[in-house]
Amino acid sequence: MRIYSLELTVNTPLIITGAKYGRVIEHSINYIPGSSIRGSILTLLKFMNSKLVDEEISTPKMIFHPAYPISQDGNQSYPSDPLTFKCKICGEIVQLPVKSPEDLRIPTKYGENHICMFKNIGGSLIYCRNGKLKSLNLKHAFIEAVGINKMLRSSETGLLYSYVALAPGVVFRGLVIDPIDRLEQMIKDVGLSMNSLKLKIGRRVSAGLGRVEAKIAEDKNYIDRRIKQLSSTNGTLCLLAKSPVFNLDYDEKDIFPTVKSIGSLPVKYVFKTGIVEVSGYSIKSNTPKVMIKGLNIGSLIVPDARNICVEDLVKLELHGVGPFSTAGLNIVEVVKR
Repeated sequence: MRIYSLELTVNTPLIITGAKYGRVIEHSINYIPGSSIRGSILTLLKFMNSKLVDEEISTPKMIFHPAYPISQDGNQSYPSDPLTFKCKICGEIVQLPVKSPEDLRIPTKYGENHICMFKNIGGSLIYCRNGKLKSLNLKHAFIEAVGINKMLRSSETGLLYSYVALAPGVVFRGLVIDPIDRLEQMIKDVGLSMNSLKLKIGRRVSAGLGRVEAKIAEDKNYIDRRIKQLSSTNGTLCLLAKSPVFNLDYDEKDIFPTVKSIGSLPVKYVFKTGIVEVSGYSIKSNTPKVMIKGLNIGSLIVPDARNICVEDLVKLELHGVGPFSTAGLNIVEVVKR
């Protein structure tokens, strides 16, 4: 198995899975999903007539983690959990210690004067700088485009579209897990370099949007480094959802759902930022398909601390917690809170 670090630099405005309001399409997520990264890389290799990519398409093995942006001073951002609060006046961010839901107390003031000014920011991007938590706000660009009638080869009245896109210059970082050493061989087979891949991600790539440069480098010390990090810090071992997590059995009516296990790992409780719903639609039968529900990014899963091995948790971090990990879902990060 090989572990690769992935760095993505946005060169042109980027729009992913945006909500559409009339003729306005908006980039609405603050990370690049693993499914988008996987699709862009495999599409590039397929276009370059790679002989090896078909096997990965038919029997997926590689796991593409979601990529999160880094701050201007180079710190990695991540989604905040539901126990994260921000003062509306001074902007200070505090995180509550992990306790049972019955023992939690929402903060009411910061300092002497900032009373009842906290808001929950679970799910938003934060990063650590000099020991303090900071919010990360990404810049966006507003673009207007004219639709062209292919028959008339000219614009038509009403075919004016507006896009709210992620501005160029943002750098994202993520991971690629290659269990059977397939990725490097596929890329070199078509004469491309791991250090410079020109990808197309998101909507309107035909119009020049979504141009992203990727750098992939093997991280041979990742497992040892993560085990050392987690073993040398204090706190409660938790799993932070970095992508939607869909294999949990929970009661959606309960604010703090009780979860028996996640895979083979016993779980005490879960703090959720929200519920994600995914469903399909059958064109043949003209009926909706089965809907599945899961935890949104930033949700915090607290496992039973008894008999937990840090090495096993790191493996869970790499391979995901469910059968959809090759599609970029069910990806978690082990954190101490």
